[in-house]
Amino acid sequence: GAVTGASTFSDYAEYFESLDGEKIESAFIVTLDRGKIRKANNGDKPLGVISETAGNVLGQATYHWQNRYLTNEFGGLILEERIVQIKKDESDEIIFEHQMLPVENPDWDIDAEYISRDKRDEWHIVGLLGQIRIRIDKTVEENGYVIPDEGIGTSSETGYKVMEITTPYDENKGYGVALCFVHPM
Repeated sequence: GAVTGASTFSDYAEYFESLDGEKIESAFIVTLDRGKIRKANNGDKPLGVISETAGNVLGQATYHWQNRYLTNEFGGLILEERIVQIKKDESDEIIFEHQMLPVENPDWDIDAEYISRDKRDEWHIVGLLGQIRIRIDKTVEENGYVIPDEGIGTSSETGYKVMEITTPYDENKGYGVALCFVHPM
């Protein structure tokens, strides 16, 4: 059977850190630069769009520092066998089990306060695939395509497909908004 959702969330996303450590507002097109994101310029290969509508988001690192556990060269956890005490049932009987558990990084500070990425300005949800709203300039038309220009979509022969202009261009704001189909380019 199909996996379906009852919400209107419409894209797949992942957390990325900004290059300058600053917040990038919603609906800007971004690119990768040395493993971090910044607003995409004309000629950059876009990574995705800062999204508020992601249905699936990876990389949040909600509960602890991402490097709490040691990993191998491919990013997989390094495991070690340890003996663990387990309370068997309500009778308070304790049993011991051998379990394979991740090895903690010696640089991890158990006393350091950890703040989840969703609470930090330098981390952003970047929509990588799906229907996402993009800030646009006055050149963009429905059914056309957009490429980035300082993070804002501008009309092009290729790029992200413009499905619908949801907010017309406003000179005072300096942008309009279009629902676009975002995909790897």
